[in-house]
Amino acid sequence: MRLAGAETLSGLAAYRPLIEQGCYDVLMPDIKHAGGHEEIRRIAALALTAGLEVAPHNPTGPVCHAHSLHLCATLANFLRLEVQFGETDRFFTLVSGGEALAFQEGAARLPDRPGLGIALREAEARGTPGRRCRAPGWTRASAEAAQFTRRSYCFTSLPKRSYSALW
Repeated sequence: MRLAGAETLSGLAAYRPLIEQGCYDVLMPDIKHAGGHEEIRRIAALALTAGLEVAPHNPTGPVCHAHSLHLCATLANFLRLEVQFGETDRFFTLVSGGEALAFQEGAARLPDRPGLGIALREAEARGTPGRRCRAPGWTRASAEAAQFTRRSYCFTSLPKRSYSALW
């Protein structure tokens, strides 16, 4: 059985010991957490030297999905892209060009428009009511100590169940 993971790590320095010690067969960096497109390319290049494959973690919305598709097209040791499955019918309608992001027969094409190939449909996005929520472990004292304020929104209109398909 192959072991896949490490989807919440950030940066090459966090992945290096896992790669060098052979902890995983497949790395799953998330473009939001790992440091973006170029940092994941560096992680994947190091993983390639150890014979590891990369299957990016990607259970989020259409903008991150578009970034992840573009990333996957550049990785020599790309295995599969994890995708959200059945969480919301609006996944491909929240952006113009979203239909190009859909998987057909197990594959997705890169959008043929400039940039990511998509654009947020703001009126459609406003149709998803949100509520303010605090990040886990948040306290007023910790926020003040960090001298930082942040607004986070939890979208409550999505079903409670969650699916991710990798294999």
